[in-house]
Amino acid sequence: MVSLLTYLKITEEKDLPDGLVAGDVVDFLHEHLGRFSDDRTSIARALEYAFSPEAGKGGFVLLAEQGGETVGAAVMNRTGMSGYIPENYLVYVAADRRRAPLGTGAELVRRALEESEGDVALHVEPDNAARRIYSRLGFAKVYIEMRWKRPPEEE
Repeated sequence: MVSLLTYLKITEEKDLPDGLVAGDVVDFLHEHLGRFSDDRTSIARALEYAFSPEAGKGGFVLLAEQGGETVGAAVMNRTGMSGYIPENYLVYVAADRRRAPLGTGAELVRRALEESEGDVALHVEPDNAARRIYSRLGFAKVYIEMRWKRPPEEE
C-alpha cells in the first residue's frame, strides 16, 4: 500500500535525509530506471540543475522512503520558460520494483505534479509501459520530438 511511504520534496542538496548524498540518488535512479536509464553523469547533471540556486534553474527531487530507505525517486527541473515551453520538465522517475509498493511510481508522478508550479513536460520511450500511467495522470501526446546531434569535431 502506497500510504506506508514517506514522501520528501528536496530543493537543496543539503536537505537530503541523513546519510544520503546526491551520488546515492544518482545510483538509485541509474539502477532502477533499468534499460531506460541514462548514464550517471547525465543523471547527476539533472540533480545539480534541480538543486541550483541560479536564476532560471532549479526544481526539486522527490523521494519515496519506506523504513528510512529510498524506494522511489523523481527529478523535476524548471525550464525557466513559460507558455510555448512548459515551466517544468519531469526528467526521471523510478521505483525499486522489489521493495516499493505497487503504484509508487504513479504516486511519485502525481505528487511531483502537485509540487510543481505551471505545466510539466516529460519524454518517454514508445515501448515504455509507464506511458499508460502518464496518460491516466493527464499527460497527452503533443509532439514527436526529433533531435539533431552535432557531429564530434575532428582532431
